[in-house]
Amino acid sequence: MIDLRDSISTIRAQLEEGFPRNLTYAALECRLALERICYERLRAMHDYISHDEIRWQPARVIKILTEGVDPHVADTYTLSMSRLPLPDGLEPTREDYEAQEYIEIGTQVGFKASYVQKLWNALSNVALHANLPVNKADQVKPYGDATKIRKQVEVALAEIERIASGTMISTGLGKEVKFECLCGATNKRRMRCLPERKIVSRINPECAETWDVEIRDGEYEFARRGHHLDCLCGTTHFVTSASIEKMAKHEWGTIPCDCGGKLLLRWSLNYAKMPPESELTAPGEPVEG
Repeated sequence: MIDLRDSISTIRAQLEEGFPRNLTYAALECRLALERICYERLRAMHDYISHDEIRWQPARVIKILTEGVDPHVADTYTLSMSRLPLPDGLEPTREDYEAQEYIEIGTQVGFKASYVQKLWNALSNVALHANLPVNKADQVKPYGDATKIRKQVEVALAEIERIASGTMISTGLGKEVKFECLCGATNKRRMRCLPERKIVSRINPECAETWDVEIRDGEYEFARRGHHLDCLCGTTHFVTSASIEKMAKHEWGTIPCDCGGKLLLRWSLNYAKMPPESELTAPGEPVEG
């Protein structure tokens, strides 16, 4: 559950004041509240996703969580728990579940990420930018149109209050798989959001490991991503893919070896000289040489 009461009361107080400065601040508070709504869902599920996989802006965060952690992250539903355990014995039927007495734990109020993003953008457009003059005579006003700002703030506030009526934020449900990183951190992922060949980043932000997901006979395996590089002395060094991919084009990477030598890494431009298509060997045609 996210407590937005202070934000809501602040927005309402600024609307009541009604001056352009107040309305502009109300628009900013609305934007921050919309961000908090989306980012609190991320915080609740951060045990199941690396921060490296997150992309900025509210709608993109929810999209990534939907695909990578829980398809129902932005859905409305109520979670309840039965007062008594099911009787031991045979596999319980639907009737057995329906016969139970349940206690309501809470309700998550959902939203459309695209609509939240639309509100977020609209608030910025009407209130959080000075107007761009079209000519020398066009005055650069300190605030936007008060009527348009008020209208947009009221629309956004209605959605914020609706979402704030929820009593919980779920971390999602479903089977999970765990594996331990070389750094010692335990990584957890939801199975249904873990397709073959997906690249998984580490939970520990200080670690540079990533893995390729492999599924064999229903079992999940995680292959460490990287490259084995040999020193002149024959010693093999493992370099993580994440470390290499983060290198700038002009940067030299150095891997010291116990022999006193070192390996140097740097991105380089490669090209190939190709003859015209008419001169290329046709498929299946033997090459003389």
